[in-house]
Amino acid sequence: MLTAPFMRAALVIEIEAGWAAFPGTKPAWFFGNGTGRRSRTLLPGEESLTWVVPTRHPQRLRVAIEAATGRPAPAQDREPR
Repeated sequence: MLTAPFMRAALVIEIEAGWAAFPGTKPAWFFGNGTGRRSRTLLPGEESLTWVVPTRHPQRLRVAIEAATGRPAPAQDREPR
């Protein structure tokens, strides 16, 4: 799972197996920042049934969800820090 340093909130989407077609994935470079590790590692692409959409603007995300679905957005699990 990737996270963003600017993330204040995230929309977590769970997809049921068989309900989606995934595009082909390509390997990507991971750049470690620790001493004694290789500077970069090629990681294979991997399909996931859980998608995380980060945002800096939780309230805008809430308004967009409510506009798209026509009902109130789900409650927050945690209060922002």
